[in-house]
Amino acid sequence: MSLYRGDFMDDIVGNYEKSGKMSDLNGKGKPIEPSCGDPLQGVLKEANYLPGWIEQQQLIRKSIMEVIKLLEVAGESSSNMQIHLDKLNADIAQYNKTCPPIMQRGFITLENIHTKLEQWI
Repeated sequence: MSLYRGDFMDDIVGNYEKSGKMSDLNGKGKPIEPSCGDPLQGVLKEANYLPGWIEQQQLIRKSIMEVIKLLEVAGESSSNMQIHLDKLNADIAQYNKTCPPIMQRGFITLENIHTKLEQWI
C-alpha cells in the first residue's frame, strides 16, 4: 500500500515543477502589491459588480461638489441652497439605508460641507 495521498493534479504540478518550467514565471519572487483604496470596492470591482449603493455614493459625491460650486457662486444667502441641502440629505438618508453600516455617512450642513466632501472622496 502506498503512502501517497495526492491526486492527479498533484502529479501534473509536481512533474511541471521537476521539469523546471515553474522557475521562469512572471513575477516569481516579487512581492504582491496590495491594492490601495477601499478594500470592499476593490473586491467588488474585481468581480465586475457595482451595487446600487455604490452608484448612489458616486451621485452623492457629484451632488456635494455641485452644491459647493453653487455656494461659491451664489453664496450662503441663496434661497435654493437649503433646498439643495435638503435633497442632498434625503439622498444620504436613503444611501445609509442601503449601504453596509461601516459605510454610512452623516448629514451635511453649510458649516461642514467641505469636511464632509473629504469623507465622500
